[in-house]
Amino acid sequence: MLPIFVFTPNGTEIGRLDDSWKPSFSPDGTKVAFACGVDNAGNVVVVSNSEDPRPSISNDIWSRTGEGTLSDRMEIVVVATDGSSLVKVTNNDSGDWLPRWFPLDHYSSESWVPSNFASEEPLLIESNRSGKSEIFILSTTSTRKWRVSENYDSAQSPAWSQNGNAIAFAVDDDQNKTEIVIAFNTKESSMIETGVKGRPVPWLAE
Repeated sequence: MLPIFVFTPNGTEIGRLDDSWKPSFSPDGTKVAFACGVDNAGNVVVVSNSEDPRPSISNDIWSRTGEGTLSDRMEIVVVATDGSSLVKVTNNDSGDWLPRWFPLDHYSSESWVPSNFASEEPLLIESNRSGKSEIFILSTTSTRKWRVSENYDSAQSPAWSQNGNAIAFAVDDDQNKTEIVIAFNTKESSMIETGVKGRPVPWLAE
């Protein structure tokens, strides 16, 4: 069996897969989503949102701007927790990572489109498919997708609010410092720049 290695989104190697990396489980616990790809040596690699200071992987092979040979191989995969029904949600020449399931069990808002949005069982992801790092919502029951962060030069590390009525993500401000933005739908008018520095942390059910 090929070893699985964990990387941060900027290409830093964490090491072989262990309990420090956790895939994103669907709200009902029947499916799991993760980002993975295969490098030139045939090793399967997955992406983690963890931070690690060891600069063991060159940024020449990892990029959030669509210029990395490894990052552009990352795709979103969904599989049943019993190992059956593996589905490749994305299949392109760009990088897709950090999938976050829509919190269906807590859904209480009509902010997102379409009106039956919850039935799409959507995933929030980060992607460089437009040539820069942006936030997208992907349906896992159809081919529908929605771009959330089109009006920012770079948007990273997405997270749903607990009840699914908002999305938080990180952008770089004029001083090249990371700031958290909150979006209540895909329209520019719904974006709120909080002024809070840092990156959002995904909400986890207890």
